[in-house]
Formats: sequence, C-alpha cells, structure tokens
Amino acid sequence: MVSESRSKEYYDEFSGTYEDNRFHGYHAFIDDLEVDVARKHCSGLTLEAGCGTGLILRRLASYSRQAVGIDLSGGMLSVAQNRGLTVIQSTVETLPFPNETFDTVVSFKVLAHVHNINTD
Repeated sequence: MVSESRSKEYYDEFSGTYEDNRFHGYHAFIDDLEVDVARKHCSGLTLEAGCGTGLILRRLASYSRQAVGIDLSGGMLSVAQNRGLTVIQSTVETLPFPNETFDTVVSFKVLAHVHNINTD
C-alpha cells in the first residue's frame, strides 16, 4: 500500500498530464458510465470524494443543485478550480463536513488509494 503522502506527491505531479488521454477510448467510456450511473441520484447537494481534475464533477454539477469535490492532491484541485468548480483539499478519511451534509456522495476509482481503509 502506498502512503497518503506518496499518493499526494504522485497525483500533484501527474496533474499536469492526467487528462492527456481522457477524452477518447477506454477512459471516456468509463467516465460516461460513471456519470450515467450517478446522475440519476444527483439532484440535490452532491459530493465527489476524490474528484481529481473535476472531469466527472463538472458533468454531475449540471444535474445537481450544488456539487462539491474533495481530493488529496492540490495539483489536481488546481485544474478543477480553473474549471470553476467548488473543491476542497481533503482526504476521504477526514471529510471537512458534518454528517448528513450531502444528499449524494460518489467516489470513482479512489478506494484503492485509501491507505487506512477498513476491510472488516
């Protein structure tokens, strides 16, 4: 398991090229599937935990009353902020929100990167 700080460093560095191949083929197909599944549930206040550069969050925002994203990586969040998205730097383990703040919480391809995930 990679430590949280190593994951953050990796994604901060990767943020500049993360989207280079995201708009066609496999990645675009998976993103479309994720949005299709989630959009039906995102009419209220939506949180995307692990939003990265905001590619999915931007799309879900069009279905939500309000959409917020969190991510470990400041580099990734910088790209999301440039899209005009509401994002906060945080981990999925220490969310900066009270319980029951959101109507819907989504997270895609993130749990494998959570260092202290409880597998019980």
